[in-house]
Amino acid sequence: MRKRTLFLKILLVPIVLAAVLLIVFFTGRYGWKMFGFHACESADIESVEVTADGVRITGCDPSLVPDGFLGYHAEETNGILYVGFRFSGLFGMFETGRFDITVPTDSGICEVYIKTSRDEYLIWSIDGISG
Repeated sequence: MRKRTLFLKILLVPIVLAAVLLIVFFTGRYGWKMFGFHACESADIESVEVTADGVRITGCDPSLVPDGFLGYHAEETNGILYVGFRFSGLFGMFETGRFDITVPTDSGICEVYIKTSRDEYLIWSIDGISG
């Protein structure tokens, strides 16, 4: 009976450890989405292309040593698209700092803003003026 208990402990410890590590990894990689723009960062934008059904944005992490791109959060309000980006050195270790995303939109977009936890700024306008 004692051998069986020891065997179960030896088998259970790596399984529990692996499960905890997976939970921590996926929470760090995807959990930020629950906080919306409060978890978002700015980015260096290379191009913005607006079409009838979406907005394509390409860019990269502005850090000196780029962190991996985890994703974006976007909201559309009255023809204005707000986009925030998330980068992480630890949880984005399998990604580069570059991104090429297409944000689907419901209506015509007049302006595109980057929105972070602290501020927002214009990156594209239908008038051709950007900040």
